[in-house]
Amino acid sequence: MSKIMIYQTSLFITMILFIVGSFMKIQHYTYANDCFSLALITSIVFVFLGLRDAFQDKTNDSIVKMMWLVGFVFFSWLTGLLYYRSFKKKN
Repeated sequence: MSKIMIYQTSLFITMILFIVGSFMKIQHYTYANDCFSLALITSIVFVFLGLRDAFQDKTNDSIVKMMWLVGFVFFSWLTGLLYYRSFKKKN
């Protein structure tokens, strides 16, 4: 399985789990926290792949690398969607 497929699959699974978990949390369902935990675990995969790619890219200067780092840490799947476009073009 290629890097882009792993990145894409983990990103979309995370998005689905996050949205479903949010709905479950609003409705006060029992397993909402478990859904958020699964989303966190799957997000580790695309965050790692995205950050590794951003930091290995020689064209990115240190400011751009730090912006991607902050984005992935604080805005996980939203930044993942933005980075997906550039990640897809590179690979």
